Amino acid sequence: MGWRVMLDLLVQAAHRISGIFRGMFHELAVTLKAMMSGHAVDTLQMELEELENVFATVIIGSLAGMPLAPLGLAVEVAGYMEEEISTMIEKHAKYRDGLAAYASLGG
Repeated sequence: MGWRVMLDLLVQAAHRISGIFRGMFHELAVTLKAMMSGHAVDTLQMELEELENVFATVIIGSLAGMPLAPLGLAVEVAGYMEEEISTMIEKHAKYRDGLAAYASLGG
């Protein structure tokens, strides 16, 4: 067996090994990308919830003694808080009578 034949066999083996490694690294990259994108979505959802809480504090914070938000900002952001405002109104309607009855017990 000549050195050219051995060299050809080594080159073929190297190509096979590089193809195997290329496939493995491709699968690893796809898996990592999927994991990172799933984490990114969860992070964005959590950040959205926190921003909604900040908006609620800015708009309705005056009820807790915080300084008033500029009216233009409050009106602009209120459209994005439709769900939170409706939930707040539902809770207010639900607990309004109970709070009044509790307050009247004090005399």
